Amino acid sequence: MTEVWRKIDGYPYQVSDMGRVRRSEPGRGTRAGRILRPGLGGKGYPQVILHDYAGDRRKHYVHRLVAKAFIGPCPAGKQVNHKDGVKADNCVENLEYVTPSKNVRHAFRLSLRKNPRGEQNPRSKLTEADVQSIRLAHSRGEMQKSIAERYGVVGSCISEIVSKKRWKHVISLTALEIRHERRAARLRNDQQPSQSE
Repeated sequence: MTEVWRKIDGYPYQVSDMGRVRRSEPGRGTRAGRILRPGLGGKGYPQVILHDYAGDRRKHYVHRLVAKAFIGPCPAGKQVNHKDGVKADNCVENLEYVTPSKNVRHAFRLSLRKNPRGEQNPRSKLTEADVQSIRLAHSRGEMQKSIAERYGVVGSCISEIVSKKRWKHVISLTALEIRHERRAARLRNDQQPSQSE
């Protein structure tokens, strides 16, 4: 299979359908045909620095250059997606335009992104201890509305915690287990020698 090269608009460079970038015209200190070695951008995507005809430099992601040259201009509200999830694979067959939400769903489906759960989620208002206390309070007959007010969350959140639709990974403690834990803690404290002795 032969590599196909296309001109990059506004620059003396070409991009190939295999994801490579080369100089198309000789320039100061360089020759035509020189293949650029991409570096890694902030999010791990290969990028190259291109000099325009005026000599100004600008960084470009390789996957965006390939998509623009071979698929066409990026439609409004779309992003370039790597079908196989490999950021370094910039072949045109591996690229497509998708919406941002589809791109994120695709990343989760390929396990490229993981949704932090519980306390690891930066938006979490509750701790695992709070969840255990919520389940215990509900098992003792306390109303969900009053529990929600106490913890500063909505009632549906409490409902989903109690029914284990949220915070499934947290094991609920029964009242008996909590009493046992408190009794064991008191015994440990009683067995420690006091500092005044």
